Amino acid sequence: GRTIGVGLWSTALQTFSPRSSSSHAHVLREWQRVGQWVTNVGYRTPNGSWLARSELEEGLTEHRPALLFLREDELLGALRSAVEEDVHAGVVTTRHGDDGEGRDPRTTVVGIEQRYVRDLGGIGSGYL
Repeated sequence: GRTIGVGLWSTALQTFSPRSSSSHAHVLREWQRVGQWVTNVGYRTPNGSWLARSELEEGLTEHRPALLFLREDELLGALRSAVEEDVHAGVVTTRHGDDGEGRDPRTTVVGIEQRYVRDLGGIGSGYL
């Protein structure tokens, strides 16, 4: 990963709830440890004057939005660590190399076990 900044909205972070899995909880804790919550946000004109300003929450809340910034390499590192944790727990398996579809041999393919198939609210089912 690169050292550029990545912004994650709280709505996206809610999927990493500790209720989901221990590896999701690990990712969320790590991102909050290395990241920084941005509270004062807004849009500016090219000359620097404010078009709109807002104050966001500093951390996850149930009803107000929040924005967490961290480096891309830290975001990816936490995700890789969580995959390794899930591999050791037997939740997922990984393969490295060509998957027969012409992908780069460095690609990691993650397979999720059948027991994690869930209904997607009336639109079918999918792997989670």
